Amino acid sequence: MPITKVGNCSIALDFDFKHLPYAKKPDAVIDATKNPQLLGEMFGDMDNDGSYNFDHLNFLNWNNFAWCFYKLLPGTLVPIHEDHFINYMKYYRLSDKAKISRCLLFLEDWKPGHYFEAEARSFIKWKAMDYVVWTYDTPHLGMNAGREDRYTLQITGTTE
Repeated sequence: MPITKVGNCSIALDFDFKHLPYAKKPDAVIDATKNPQLLGEMFGDMDNDGSYNFDHLNFLNWNNFAWCFYKLLPGTLVPIHEDHFINYMKYYRLSDKAKISRCLLFLEDWKPGHYFEAEARSFIKWKAMDYVVWTYDTPHLGMNAGREDRYTLQITGTTE
């Protein structure tokens, strides 16, 4: 299935996303324990103790809205994969992955060495608040071959 939307939004980030309590988390499909250069650090809705209300980030007006801030350190990458949504589907009691979409929102302007690819389409030179939306079975990857951290926001939801 394809990339379904590419655009720019105007949500306000009136907090310092660079200093959220990011942590590396295990993934059900990509084993990063054998290679520390795989995967980034996250702070997601399941980590939130109620200190943050990020409902305003649902600029796509999706149902079953979930969010995850993602920090990709220099020298790290997320290898090509399709989203599995194992925990998301369990939490929202969903049975059909085809109803789920993912959005990647770039939180800062592009920096040299930052890269994202979805469905064999390369993304560079983005501006802050540019975003890409895709379906569950879209192959995608990300990497940071640059000198500065790359910050994004993953938004997950359903339209039905």
